[in-house]
Amino acid sequence: MTTQTGKFFRSPSFKFMVIGILSLLLLIPTAMIRSLINERESRSEAARTEISESWSLAQEITGPYISIPVETIKRERREDVVVYSTLHIMPEVLNVTSQVNPIEKHRGIFSSVVYDATIVLAGHFDLNNEEFEKLISSSSHTGKGFLSVGISDLRGIGNGTSFRLNGMQAEILPGLYNHEVTRTGVHVPLKIGEMANQKRIAFEITLDIKGSNDLSFVPVGKTTM
Repeated sequence: MTTQTGKFFRSPSFKFMVIGILSLLLLIPTAMIRSLINERESRSEAARTEISESWSLAQEITGPYISIPVETIKRERREDVVVYSTLHIMPEVLNVTSQVNPIEKHRGIFSSVVYDATIVLAGHFDLNNEEFEKLISSSSHTGKGFLSVGISDLRGIGNGTSFRLNGMQAEILPGLYNHEVTRTGVHVPLKIGEMANQKRIAFEITLDIKGSNDLSFVPVGKTTM
């Protein structure tokens, strides 16, 4: 009996069984460590999301661009129908410069980096083109225009934001005329008559803006630098 027991303990089957049991026992702390890592990752992501939402989310800057409402009358079924559309004019030249200051924010043992940025958009619009001239000579425009800049999270706009058009300070208003180019942002009202006389609109836009994770720009200018 003793001999048989000794043979069993020395047999490959017993060794495989011991290895299997030890492997199962080792899986317990591995699973506990993996669970702890997943919990920390989840809490860290939740902390980053909370910090971003309390500060400002990732920012995407679009523009500037000019939007001009257009009303065209078409004859349909023996009736005059007004068709509404928008002429969007992009800058001839757009120079983008930015200074980004990273800021570390904490939630408990977790941290996340956000930023405070100063962005300058400078350049000009060329209104001496056939499309604009055709619009001015017709009666399809409403006499109004809008110079807009898209900002993905408006909560991030600071008091240092300013618009200068042809050297003159302009009043900034929230919102966009429509959402054909981008969804959220700010604008400055324009008058078509003044635009027609100027032929060229130079701009210098300073954005005092904060955000988190990402800061990106949409290159809307014919020449963007």
